[in-house]
Amino acid sequence: MTAAQTSTAGTSGGNDQPRRGAANNAGRNDNKKRKEIFKGDIEEMGGAVLQFPDERNRGSAAQYERFYMALKDYIGREVSVGAAKLWAKTYVKEMDPSWEPPVPIEPTTNKNDVKALLLYESEKAAYVKHIGATWPAAKLEIWSTIMAQCSPKLRAHLQQLPFYDKAESTHDCIALLENANVLCGGGNLLAFQPQARAEALLDLVQYKQLNGTLDDYYNDFKARYATFSSLGGDLTTKEDTWTTANGTKASTNQALLVCLFLANADRKRFGDCVTDLRNDASSKLVRYPETLADAYTMLGEYVRKHKKNSNNNNSDELNAYLEIDHSRPENEICLTSTKYEWLIDLAWILLDTASTVTIFCNALYLRGMRQARHPTTIHTSGGTITATLEGYLPFLRKWVAFHPDCLANIISFRDLLDAHHVTLNSRQSRSFTAT
Repeated sequence: MTAAQTSTAGTSGGNDQPRRGAANNAGRNDNKKRKEIFKGDIEEMGGAVLQFPDERNRGSAAQYERFYMALKDYIGREVSVGAAKLWAKTYVKEMDPSWEPPVPIEPTTNKNDVKALLLYESEKAAYVKHIGATWPAAKLEIWSTIMAQCSPKLRAHLQQLPFYDKAESTHDCIALLENANVLCGGGNLLAFQPQARAEALLDLVQYKQLNGTLDDYYNDFKARYATFSSLGGDLTTKEDTWTTANGTKASTNQALLVCLFLANADRKRFGDCVTDLRNDASSKLVRYPETLADAYTMLGEYVRKHKKNSNNNNSDELNAYLEIDHSRPENEICLTSTKYEWLIDLAWILLDTASTVTIFCNALYLRGMRQARHPTTIHTSGGTITATLEGYLPFLRKWVAFHPDCLANIISFRDLLDAHHVTLNSRQSRSFTAT
């Protein structure tokens, strides 16, 4: 929907533009500075930090995956010594809060195996030396490392959660990582976990690559699935098998993740690739990748098909989506046109953030229709229309313009803000809520 301007409401003058642009630039610069300040307290972590989604730069992927890899590397280099260093890395790698260093078991099958006996004695001595003090100290160091790399906002939030006090007393680093992972991925830690898990699943399923790089999409997709997994969800329980195009057998438990990842990839860049996969599969030539990593590689190596007339790509996709009747004159197809009401259901009410006027075409939503004291002229890319009638819209508690030939029922976001308190959930429900 293009911006609608009214002759009665007026538009901004030329002097406003530089001032507004300067303010926007200043806001962007301040926002950039604010988000680039925190790099963690441990230099050896290479800037791998954990933050809330709104603390990251716009378009950047969630950071948990990078942080987790950096943490394992850091433990291998810096945390503890001897056997405790190996235990620490295994502990974080297993992601099991109940994991404990294994007690050495004396070999019983062959008492003459000198090498096995020596290994047992060595492991026993290391266990006795490190289990009492070095191992708890290693867990404390891991805990401190994670907290040091959490942003102040995330750290303060974690400390208020019910799990924190108990986890801190035992230095349960796995619980700390799992909760931080959920929050970094945009998930919610609700008292009723099934609801939190359902919201994380919806967030994963509805997440689409609308822009940004393939790497960002891949990392963010994995982060969202990690959030879902941390809440007890699992999309890898089903083992799928099929015969590939070259006749070999394929077996994987990641098929559902692969299909979801491919389906939500950027359609402009990878739509033909996904369509070819589906068409081939329908003719028993299954070329689907077996793992999420393979799907990422496939898209990364995909070469887009050359189209003879690239100028019509966008209109072709739009026509296919809207199923536009090509028998109509080409120059009359316009989303803001008043001629083709078949494009938008008259029962719908559209919220337009670019419109300066609220106008309705369905009188059922309005009360007390009357002649407008000041007719409203609306200019759009589809033409100009003058509304001489107005009706009372209870939802906005104001009189709004009415014209039966208007494309749709349109509420100006400005009018909505004047009438209601509006909040935006950009990650779960992806909706505006007016109260």
